[in-house]
Amino acid sequence: FPTRRSSDLTAVTFTWPAPKAKAVFLAGEMNDWQADTLPMVKNAQGQWQLTVYLEPGRWSYKFVQDGMWLTDEHNPLKHSDGQGGYNSMLQVGPLDPLFQPRANASERGTLQELNFESHELGPRRLLLYRPAGIPAQTLLPWALALHGYGMDRQQWVNDGELPTLLDNLIVQKKIPPIAVLMVDGGKSFYQGPTERFLMQDLLPHTAQWGLSEDPSRRALLGVSMGGFGAFNLAYHYPNQFATSVALSGFFDLGPITQWDPKRVANIRAPQLYCGEQDQTSLASNRALEHYLQQAGVQLPFAYAPGGHTWHYWHSILPQAMTRLAQTIAASESPE
Repeated sequence: FPTRRSSDLTAVTFTWPAPKAKAVFLAGEMNDWQADTLPMVKNAQGQWQLTVYLEPGRWSYKFVQDGMWLTDEHNPLKHSDGQGGYNSMLQVGPLDPLFQPRANASERGTLQELNFESHELGPRRLLLYRPAGIPAQTLLPWALALHGYGMDRQQWVNDGELPTLLDNLIVQKKIPPIAVLMVDGGKSFYQGPTERFLMQDLLPHTAQWGLSEDPSRRALLGVSMGGFGAFNLAYHYPNQFATSVALSGFFDLGPITQWDPKRVANIRAPQLYCGEQDQTSLASNRALEHYLQQAGVQLPFAYAPGGHTWHYWHSILPQAMTRLAQTIAASESPE
């Protein structure tokens, strides 16, 4: 863990006043949210302190005081933790310009709440990102974005800052204009009724929002539970999507043999990413990769330093979204 200094790291000292506490730990993106690996030390004034060395970027954290997870009440910067509470936020070093909103409002895409009726699930709310300067009737290539366990469609905006990233990539001409449709999956792993809602109800009716219904111009994007969903939907419906991107997909749902290697080989242009310190998903990514290799199927698993955190996902999203956008926009010229 980053408790030793290095030239590109910044020393950050966390302080928590709790004179009567028996034990306090720091937990967050810096240690993949483990409750007991970063112990803090109490000084004579009853202040608990710990210095860690962090690379530039945004970091989420909490304090674990005698087993209770607490938001840093002395830090006004916080984000929803998906469990009804908040994670505290800390920015180390300069802000990443790719995740800074465009100063010119005309270069910022739109976010629109949509209502949709599912045969099985009833009324559904969707969130649509469309890039700036594209007429509403223009059918765009697009990605179906699947959030993590217990979160909702807003995760891609609040935590992922995906619309801001896309605005910047599009304005800088690093990617062609694409749209993103964000949906709610609860804790479903995008199976059962949620799978039927997406594949049977939603996919045939996206032209009304200016989204292409051509399978070669749409993609799947998922994080954690959504990473499983992106891979699983591409596995069951390989002809419906041009590419699928799984960020730290959680593949421990059922036996590894549920994946037929011959069918996995039919998935179009899969991308699988996972952090090397990911306590949640790394083991199941490695297991899936090994199982498929044994059957002679090579998938492009990409591993890099990081945990099951937005700090890590932000580091790979620019690359992942560039590849995704280039794949679904490649078919725009008449065949």
